[in-house]
Amino acid sequence: MSQATARTTRTALTAVSVLALVGCGGAVGGTPTTPDRSTDGARAEEEITKVNPCALLPAGKAEPFGLRQPARAEPEERLKGMGCRYPGDPFTVWLVRNDNLALDDFRKIRHTYDRFEENRVNGRTGALVVVGGGAGNGVCAQQFSYGKGTIAVELTYHHGKFAGKDPCADAMAVAQTVESQLPR
Repeated sequence: MSQATARTTRTALTAVSVLALVGCGGAVGGTPTTPDRSTDGARAEEEITKVNPCALLPAGKAEPFGLRQPARAEPEERLKGMGCRYPGDPFTVWLVRNDNLALDDFRKIRHTYDRFEENRVNGRTGALVVVGGGAGNGVCAQQFSYGKGTIAVELTYHHGKFAGKDPCADAMAVAQTVESQLPR
């Protein structure tokens, strides 16, 4: 499979996964019990809509990962979230703010992923996700809770640069840095 075909396939699979997730929609019942930190590490008062993904990885934090600053200062629509692309070598990262997608939404369609593992990012509930067809192709997304939504670190290695690498470990390292930059 050519590099262009592989990237197109991965992009299409990601889009299908998110569209399936959005199609599952629906309200989540329940009443918040406290504005303090909940068991998932998110705070009810955290305003995810005020988070600018283009400002979550300043130059001094991005450079150790081989990443450069986004070309845009404001996020752009990325499927159902708002995100910024941090180009780099050997991989590129998209930081995406999903205002209306909680981790439960991703859990509901976990069977569509090649890999879905729940974890924690600096105390916040998270999950690493490899879209269907993405395993072994140098891609991984690390999601974690923030307010009523999630922040996603979508990492993609450049063609030929991921041999012997663990893209999910790299996505987690970037996610830990991003989480530490969020408003408290």
